[in-house]
Order: sequence, then structure tokens, then C-alpha cells
Amino acid sequence: MARKTLEEMSEEEFDVLLDKIEDDDYDKVTPQAFGEALWALQEQKAEKIIELTAEVVEGSLRFEPTEIVPVNGNEVIFGDTRVRIRLKPIDAHVSRFDSRLAGE
Repeated sequence: MARKTLEEMSEEEFDVLLDKIEDDDYDKVTPQAFGEALWALQEQKAEKIIELTAEVVEGSLRFEPTEIVPVNGNEVIFGDTRVRIRLKPIDAHVSRFDSRLAGE
């Protein structure tokens, strides 16, 4: 039987799944073990790596064009979603690590 996502399941299939969870020993799983299992599943999903290259131009991040993922300046575009990357001013970063560099 092929695995289905929750979105693909019918209401009856979902109810059967819930009944199985109630019958099994799911309550004996520690939060740490659950988190580790969840992390392992997520790691398995991430089979594809996309590398982006960017530079700072006049204080703004600018991604280099790529054929794999559409980019526009400081934005990465995924379908109908734009991920906009903003940089903090350099003084905010420098002062955290070396007050001499920030002119203090």
C-alpha cells in the first residue's frame, strides 16, 4: 500500500490512522526521540541542494542570476512566494564582536 500525505487521505483513512495512534504505544515516545525522528525525516527529504551566490552592492544584497531558481536583486522567487533578504547595517554586526572596529 502506498503511503499518502494527510492531504491525500480521505476522512475515513484519517480516522483509521488516529485509531491506530490511540492503540499503539505512541504516548511512550519521549519528546527528544520524537524530535530526532522528525529531524531525520526532514533530512531525508532534502536531497536537492541549490546554491546561490550574492554580493553586497551599495549596502544591498544582490543575487547573481541562476537558471534553477529565479532571483531578483535581494529576492528569491518560489512560485507565488518571494523571499526577501535584508541585511542589517554593518555597525550592528561589528559592535557585537569588536567595539574597536565600530569606532567606540
